[in-house]
Amino acid sequence: MRQLYVGGRVFTADSENPWAEALLVADGLVVAAGTLDECEAVAGDAERIDITGCVALPGFVDGHSHLLMTGSALGKAQLRTATTLEEIRRRLVEWAEA
Repeated sequence: MRQLYVGGRVFTADSENPWAEALLVADGLVVAAGTLDECEAVAGDAERIDITGCVALPGFVDGHSHLLMTGSALGKAQLRTATTLEEIRRRLVEWAEA
């Protein structure tokens, strides 16, 4: 299975050419990143996927999460939506009393 991603920006992490306009992927592996003409020349019958307005980060894997911290935060005073100092104080008092 081959996909040709077009229309967005592709971050290459190459210091001499950090951005490409197209990305060709075959069976989950990057085959080409470069100009649209360069990638289309080797794309064959690849499925064309429009990523206009997006940035592609090929090879980027976010291998961590903050699951425990997220769970821990649920037990703390929830202040994110408070809009005034008085609201913060009220929520802290209620949280402490609970």
